[in-house]
Amino acid sequence: MYAMLRFIGGIKMDVKSQNEQLIELMQKQWISPLDALAKVGCMRLAARVLDIKNQDYKVLDRWSDNRKFKEYRIARGSK
Repeated sequence: MYAMLRFIGGIKMDVKSQNEQLIELMQKQWISPLDALAKVGCMRLAARVLDIKNQDYKVLDRWSDNRKFKEYRIARGSK
């Protein structure tokens, strides 16, 4: 993915896409939809996970403890 550049107050800032931010997080820990919303601002985690899978990452999933939602993580050594 391509990172975009945004100028805020005369300062050039590098803005990563949601997919790029999620990839970084998912390589370190399991991510739930609530985590994705709080940390990345992503309201459709399953859709972003599909995008990431289509980029040839191996994504693991598991049901949460109460089995109401899935959590996702990128497998070690993937891509």
